[in-house]
Amino acid sequence: MIEWADVIDSIQLDQALDNLGVNVTSVIRGEHWASCVLPTHPSADHTPSFSINEDTLLWNCFTCNEGGLLPTLVASVLGFESDAGEGGLTSFQKGVDWLLPYSDADVNDDAQFQQQLERYLDRLEERPRRQRAVKLPVFNPHVFDDLDYCPVRLLAKWHIKSVDTVEQWGIRYEAERQRIKGSKEYVGPCIVVPHFFRGELVGYQERWIDEERPKWLPKITNSDDFPKAQTLFGWDRAVKEVVEHGSPVIVVEAALTTIRLDEIGYPSVATFGAGVRAEQVKLLRTLTGGVMLTEDDDPMYQNKKGEWVQGAGTRAVMENVDSLSDAVPVWQIPPVGQEKGDLADVEDARVDELIGRRRAVFSLQTTPKKREKA
Repeated sequence: MIEWADVIDSIQLDQALDNLGVNVTSVIRGEHWASCVLPTHPSADHTPSFSINEDTLLWNCFTCNEGGLLPTLVASVLGFESDAGEGGLTSFQKGVDWLLPYSDADVNDDAQFQQQLERYLDRLEERPRRQRAVKLPVFNPHVFDDLDYCPVRLLAKWHIKSVDTVEQWGIRYEAERQRIKGSKEYVGPCIVVPHFFRGELVGYQERWIDEERPKWLPKITNSDDFPKAQTLFGWDRAVKEVVEHGSPVIVVEAALTTIRLDEIGYPSVATFGAGVRAEQVKLLRTLTGGVMLTEDDDPMYQNKKGEWVQGAGTRAVMENVDSLSDAVPVWQIPPVGQEKGDLADVEDARVDELIGRRRAVFSLQTTPKKREKA
């Protein structure tokens, strides 16, 4: 009989979870997060409450209050029970046996396992390890305690009007904030927007508001190691709306646009730019209420070949429709009709009008190769 302790380091976790039906939505500091697949889970798990550690292969569901080693998860999901009588296989051992094909060598019997073990010992120093996802930075929320909340008048450009909104999102302001790039230094007024993801402060963005600032300083800068590709701004609040109300979520580019939409009652997330990265797509695919895609009203431009092409926002929407529409309902919101404008640049009534004019992009009932525009 092959023991779990002898094969735990050889299990290809990603492959095993895929075939067990566990849809991992994110990997944070070695913890794979997913919706719980236990048959005893009390309700639909829209907000992932299940995690498994890639090194220890220990899993836990915070809702079910269940956990253990990976073979116990296999046994629970597949309904394995211990055999009656002395010498019968336990449910745990049946889970181990199910996992053996996901080790990085054949171990169908003790002899083959012994051969595998010898190979492991021969290449111990060069054995490939499970790939760990990029760690997200974590900041102490008190880092902003010395900064004042941002005056609402400075947010009028984005149609943000409420002091409550400023406080709920923790938007700060610093009149003489310093930014250094090499030998260059700038001190000037700046709006600071904290970025919380899964309950932790993982970074912040600085929106420089002096139009006379030096050309080397862009209008938006990020904290060090900002997790632009692995997170979405406003994620925690959007997921809460999905869980409680089944609301669709509007996908925009800028953090302050998300805050403005939230203020007038529309759940939203921001991608920190026109492009939507693979990890962000995985997150969006879990939003069961569906997503509404919008883009900055970027004009067409002439590329180096002299060809006129669509702006980045429009191209991003077109590129991401297929990656989302086979998993969740997708709508497209018309552009605002204002060059380089988005939903933060128009009055509330215009936002309501545009969202009311949304159109379904694809039907979920059709196959990917035969989808027709709704």
